[in-house]
Amino acid sequence: AWPLQALRVQADRLDLAGLAAGLPHTALSGSASLQATAYDAEASLQVELNNATAGRWDQHALPVSRLTLALTGRPDQPSRLRLTRLDAALAGGGRVQGQGRLDANGRWQLDARVEGLRPEALDARAAPARLDGPLTLSGSETGPLAVHTDLAGTLQERPLRLQARVRSEGRAWQIEDARLTSADATLQASGRIDMSGSPRLQAQLQLRQFDPHLLWRGAPGSPWARLPGPTRLNIDADLDLGGRRAADVTGRVDARLLPGQLAGLPVDGRVLLQRPLPSDAAGFELDARLGSSRLQASGQGRPETITGSASLKAGALAELNPLLALLGQPPVAGQADAEARYQAVRTPQGWQAGGSGRLSLANAKAFGATVASAQGRWELPLPGADADGPVALSLELTRLQHPRATLDSARLDLQGRRSAHELKATLRGSLPREAQDLALDARLQGRGGWDGQAWTARIACLDIGPLRPGTPALLSARDIGLRWLVSGMQITAEPGRAEVGGAALRWQALAWSGGDTPELRAELQLDALSVAPLLARWQPDFGWGGDLQLTGHASLRLNERLTAELLVERQSGDLRVTDEFGPRALGLTDLRIALNVRDGVWQLAQGFAGKDLGSLGGALTLRPRGLWPDAATPMEGVLQANVADLATWGRWVPAGWRLGGHAAATVQVGGRLGAPDLNGRAEGEGLALRHLLYGVDVTEGRFALDLKGQHAELSTLEARAGEGWLRASGRAELGAQPGARLQISADRLRVLSRVDRRIVASGDATLDLDAKGLRLDGRLRADEGLFDFSHADAPALADDVSVQRGARDSQPATPAAPKTARQTAVSLAVDFGRDFKVKGRGLATTLRGELQIAQNGGPLRVTGKLRADGGQYAAYGQKLDIERGDISFSGAFDNPALDLLAVRPNLDVRVGVRVAGTALAPRVSLYAEPDMAETDKLSWLLMGRGPEGLGRTDTALLQRAALALVSGEGEGPTGRVLRNLGLDELSLAQSDDNTRATIVRLGKQLSRRWYVGYERSLNATTGSWQLIYRIAQRFTLRAQGGDDNALDVIWQWKWN
Repeated sequence: AWPLQALRVQADRLDLAGLAAGLPHTALSGSASLQATAYDAEASLQVELNNATAGRWDQHALPVSRLTLALTGRPDQPSRLRLTRLDAALAGGGRVQGQGRLDANGRWQLDARVEGLRPEALDARAAPARLDGPLTLSGSETGPLAVHTDLAGTLQERPLRLQARVRSEGRAWQIEDARLTSADATLQASGRIDMSGSPRLQAQLQLRQFDPHLLWRGAPGSPWARLPGPTRLNIDADLDLGGRRAADVTGRVDARLLPGQLAGLPVDGRVLLQRPLPSDAAGFELDARLGSSRLQASGQGRPETITGSASLKAGALAELNPLLALLGQPPVAGQADAEARYQAVRTPQGWQAGGSGRLSLANAKAFGATVASAQGRWELPLPGADADGPVALSLELTRLQHPRATLDSARLDLQGRRSAHELKATLRGSLPREAQDLALDARLQGRGGWDGQAWTARIACLDIGPLRPGTPALLSARDIGLRWLVSGMQITAEPGRAEVGGAALRWQALAWSGGDTPELRAELQLDALSVAPLLARWQPDFGWGGDLQLTGHASLRLNERLTAELLVERQSGDLRVTDEFGPRALGLTDLRIALNVRDGVWQLAQGFAGKDLGSLGGALTLRPRGLWPDAATPMEGVLQANVADLATWGRWVPAGWRLGGHAAATVQVGGRLGAPDLNGRAEGEGLALRHLLYGVDVTEGRFALDLKGQHAELSTLEARAGEGWLRASGRAELGAQPGARLQISADRLRVLSRVDRRIVASGDATLDLDAKGLRLDGRLRADEGLFDFSHADAPALADDVSVQRGARDSQPATPAAPKTARQTAVSLAVDFGRDFKVKGRGLATTLRGELQIAQNGGPLRVTGKLRADGGQYAAYGQKLDIERGDISFSGAFDNPALDLLAVRPNLDVRVGVRVAGTALAPRVSLYAEPDMAETDKLSWLLMGRGPEGLGRTDTALLQRAALALVSGEGEGPTGRVLRNLGLDELSLAQSDDNTRATIVRLGKQLSRRWYVGYERSLNATTGSWQLIYRIAQRFTLRAQGGDDNALDVIWQWKWN
């Protein structure tokens, strides 16, 4: 009896990727049913599967959404089967349907039809197309396998036809015809592949106007997808190759690249490879042109040797960038011209090469660097030739620029024979830095020789010049012996001596070895180093002196682990600093830095002590998980500091600032290197900060800071300036989310105390700091203020002097990442009080009012109003009383609105100057009350009387106008002379009588109502004095003595 009559298998969201690596992801649901009633009766198999996650191959999915399969046959006749139904629904709407059979004689055939096949729906890297047509596969157990297909459709909206006839006979395949046609583009291939006996390939390939993107457009954004067009390839290729191993391959490859286009550039060339017999050398020839570039190469190769020649002429290297991108190489630019002869031989130690050639580059760019010009020539002995052949190498670079360095010139020259040659190298350039570029000047000279196993050299001199003018050379060494052993990549230096940054360093052992486990070993000794001369050269303006000497040693071994021991300590002597108060000794008694690294544990100890500087000591232990410490490295230790006199640390504050006082701290260190836990206390007494030029003088300062792990608390901070105090307290978080909050108060604090700038302020403020930014809130009041603009500021460069720095690369290879914007919030009220004086440029007044300063992530805004309380304004040669002076801020701090009125005192009418508009666009006009003509206003303003009777004899108006032009907006030269003499008026005039005598007038305004004057004719022997008292606007009392004694009471009335 037949044991299995029915079988049903059910699947629910089966994922093939879970069965084996490399299979696509699926969600197969459906069933497979087998019906077999008897061994000699017909059986059927029905398969119905649905794939809920059908997708593209490039998404690691299966591009089949549904599969239906129906198969019939008899269990007793397994060689006869019928495929009655095959129906597969593909992604993108494609469908494959077919039928097939297997006959008893072993012959089989599958007839299928493809409808709506879209390759891009199967894999996004394929070109958009649609294919329809038949597909037939047939064969037998002993007969040939045949494949026939004729698919037609569209390819990127162009007609497409794919035809193929392939037949197999045993282990041989005959490609009778394979053709792809799309408009004028064709690809045709034919040939034979025989894998029986000795494998052999014979094929012919022809391409016409063919663009590979028609078949494969690549992944979006890939270099292949971004390859510019058009591409039109015309190729004729003949292949006839045989052999089972690469060393035994014989035959010929002849590929002719007919004129066409590649990536939009004209292209043509030829590649020829041939090897008639296994005993012959394989010959190769290459001649290719792309755009303005041409590459030629020829030679012969065997498994153990390669010889040949090559040349490259590239007028525009940038044309090659699309092809370089396909190979994963960065873009290049410039021009290149090169020729070379070469030979390479395989030895037990590896490949050895020799030959000669030349290279020329112009305006070249690659790997983020640019070079204006480069010239190189070389001649190396060919392997197997004369054991002591000539050796020559020369290289010269001009203007090499890189974001990290700029080389103005570099030259390398090697001449001689392999066993004995001379080497010379020079290099000049700079290292860019934010503040100032560092100079780079290096020189190398030596002799060397190659014995076939190692290169031995003796460096006569190696000099790397100072980074800044006047500083010690970065490196200076003489008579250094080197040995480079090729096997194992070992470089060893004989014991020697070098000066590094002015310090003499000796080594007893210095070696590096490569291979699978690279290792560096060094034994170093620091000779007695005189520190003062070295510091004086590095910091010539600080006034270093003294006889301090340091010594030390270091031992280093670096491989998979680091083992090191370092010690630098004071041997004898002291340092001295000279400032404006004279020389001061630091009083050093101890200086020691020690580092020990062993078994992955870093131990650092430091000690520093001086009678004036104080002391600093501590010990830290680090246990990094890797070779070097990082932010996650655990640490523990203690630090102690006691600075006896902060004045000696003035070098570390900006120029002109001076410190004073003493400070001390004791801190226990724990946690991680990137987020340390600090526990302890820091405090200071007698702190002082001063700057003579700025007028800053802060004294009697003290602070107390308590450290509690990830927290810090400022319990006390106060300082005295003038008669006032500054006090602050707060708390800070030091962990992963750092932040701080400070409460600040000032009580009559003298912020500035210069002769021309003085500020005494009081108020309270709160400052909040965190990783995102800061916030400042508070209210300040000016108890006293003075800004005198008539005094000059600190010395500065003239307006016509500009500082130019060296040129830098404006296009770095890798742009720096943008910095995260910090948020700044300010809300500050500023009260100018009742004693804030402003002087200069003809203005002398007292400012009163209040301003609100605000900022919330944007520009600084100032709102409020200031008013001038009295005072005078010098204009048109007169001193005008300020009656109204309003300065209104409504946003921009540098452009307030102006409303100023200044009138000339002691006149019968009100005349003066009005200023309106804004600070950046002021409008100045004459003012009079009642209103009058502009000439009348000017006459009253300049002369103090109306224009009646001026005539040509009166020169006072011209004198005052000329003085106004000379004085400008402030006090002129004449005004300064009068002020120094204690006068307010000095003028010349002519008398109104027939004598026309010249009269000199001098005057002084004693107060608002009293005036005293003196006038005298140059033709007279005596003069007259006048004393004037203004009783009211229309009444004046005048007393006169001299030639004419009188007492007058004057009443004035004016009418139109």
